[in-house]
Amino acid sequence: MKKLQIVGVMGSGRKAWAEFAEPLGIGLAHLSVHLLTGGGDGVMRTVSRGFTSVKKREGLSLGCIPMNHQEDGSYSPHNKYPNPYIELPIYTPLGVYDSENPDEITRNHINVLTSDLVIALPGMGGTRNEISLAQKFKKSVLLYGPEEEFIDIEANIERTSKIDEAINWVQQKIAPQP
Repeated sequence: MKKLQIVGVMGSGRKAWAEFAEPLGIGLAHLSVHLLTGGGDGVMRTVSRGFTSVKKREGLSLGCIPMNHQEDGSYSPHNKYPNPYIELPIYTPLGVYDSENPDEITRNHINVLTSDLVIALPGMGGTRNEISLAQKFKKSVLLYGPEEEFIDIEANIERTSKIDEAINWVQQKIAPQP
């Protein structure tokens, strides 16, 4: 089995950003990579739908699924997780990002640490946390979407609103280094 790099796509769990997320998923599916998302709705669902719509591809759609701790000690997935386009769910008892506890270890750590590259679409606190974690753990990060959605993020992070530039960025990053 060929080892494929993992491209983590982070973004809103509420808004789909379909004009960006779907073509990104399709473009990534044509590369030799796995797709990793948080496995939920919004950007996560839309990019995974685009990715899995390409039937002849090498990679899988992976999702890091948050779990609820039950009174009987068992765990169950959060509501609406995993979305139907996740081919390999990764279940974790780690919670979702909470701005009230910004230093808590969450599934965002798994998302970022498992990814070889991170592409962030617009999102709120959880997405911002993943961008910050990607920088902390020295992962290559690309902000992808309308420029005004990233106005509050450091200027030194690469960014684009064009699909061809986003796919070219991934191709350059996954290319074998001499």
